[in-house]
Amino acid sequence: MPASEEKEVFRLPTSKTTSNGDRQPVTPVTLVPIDPLLTDFQVAEILDETIGALEKWRKHPGQGPEFVPYPTGEVRYRLSAVMKFIEEHTVRH
Repeated sequence: MPASEEKEVFRLPTSKTTSNGDRQPVTPVTLVPIDPLLTDFQVAEILDETIGALEKWRKHPGQGPEFVPYPTGEVRYRLSAVMKFIEEHTVRH
């Protein structure tokens, strides 16, 4: 994978401390790709849009980036969904 396409990763611990203080290895998976969740403020800034525009788009599926609704009424956007939205709406000549 070219450096420009590399994703950030979160490094998981490779060992853990047991109740008696010994260190034991954990599952060999050490890298997990991160797809951060962004607030509507962050997405509005990235897209150079207003929060009102994002709210309007959420009421009409397919008009804006996919989002994750929270039970509290807040929403988050995966960075990958925002990037996909930009890619799909890029006009190429």
